Amino acid sequence: MHRQSGSEPASDVYVMDRLSIQNDQHDELLILSVINTWFAAFQLWDFLVCCPEEIRRLYVPEARRFWKRRIPPSLGTIL
Repeated sequence: MHRQSGSEPASDVYVMDRLSIQNDQHDELLILSVINTWFAAFQLWDFLVCCPEEIRRLYVPEARRFWKRRIPPSLGTIL
């Protein structure tokens, strides 16, 4: 059988469509992986850099006041 030029068998089109879908899914997974990595890096930075500073600025002074005066901190200063 002779094929017309420019036409592809149905099986080739199906394979190409499946490969295209697989590539799209791979791209989406790669993008989600990159976003997830950035979120993890931000959480680590927040935990290592911001949390100790927040504890030093907010909670340590309240703990010192409580230790010296025995007055419990208010809920507003804790939250």
